[in-house]
Amino acid sequence: MNGRVSAVVLSWNDAECVLPFLERLHALDPRPDHVIVVDNGSIDGSPDRIAQAFPTCEVLRLDGNRGFAGAANRGIEIALDGGADLVWLLNTDLSLPCDALAALTAASDLDPRCGMVAPVLVEPDGAVQAWGGGRVNLWTGMSRHVESKAEQPHYLSAACLLLRATMLREIGLFDESYFFYWEDVELGFRARDCGWSLAVAEDCRVEHREGSTLGRWSAARWQLLFTGLERFLRARAAMPTLALALRLLQHSAAMTRHRRWQAMRGAWLAATKHRQARWSEYRRG
Repeated sequence: MNGRVSAVVLSWNDAECVLPFLERLHALDPRPDHVIVVDNGSIDGSPDRIAQAFPTCEVLRLDGNRGFAGAANRGIEIALDGGADLVWLLNTDLSLPCDALAALTAASDLDPRCGMVAPVLVEPDGAVQAWGGGRVNLWTGMSRHVESKAEQPHYLSAACLLLRATMLREIGLFDESYFFYWEDVELGFRARDCGWSLAVAEDCRVEHREGSTLGRWSAARWQLLFTGLERFLRARAAMPTLALALRLLQHSAAMTRHRRWQAMRGAWLAATKHRQARWSEYRRG
């Protein structure tokens, strides 16, 4: 492993998840040189508990919930100011193998223009969840996880993501207009636009309990997902309104078939909110 590695872990009223995760993180071989816990405005005493249990960790206390991008960026800034060569973003809903960091840094070392590396994310039963990340169809608004090395991902999941500091200094950090979800997609597209490559550490399997923060099929999760999707399509798609409509119809059909009513409701709430905002802009203009 070459270079200084700083890990960035986010916390929000969830010390019960963060504390055991930090124990596993400190047991890795090798482990990060520096661990930064960014608390996203918790009101349950989580930052005090974390600081007391892990005094060697740096705990940054934000005054409110900045979302994923805003909180991650504050941690990344501390890592870069501290001289990190690599920044490792980590969700607490992961089960890391003891050699996870070694595998990720080895993949990064293979190419000096590799801007980011992710592991193969797997379900609790071992099935592949995402081969590092996913792909996006800008015509239909559909996104999907890559499931094997036969395809190159358009982006890598920020659930477990090793970022090269030189890339971040060149292209910038996460776009904070994305509150939660799609910020990693945007960063992956921006990195590739600037000539950086994305890599998957194929020998590193990390269990990920996807959607555990908000609930996989909750209205809140799907409202945020479609809000981020809309913003991304507006920036990238040739026909964003059509792409968003097609994705919404596909999602509605799938959720009706599986009786996931809250997931469908969340998507429509995002779409309705967007239409109201656009209509208000039209009337003001």
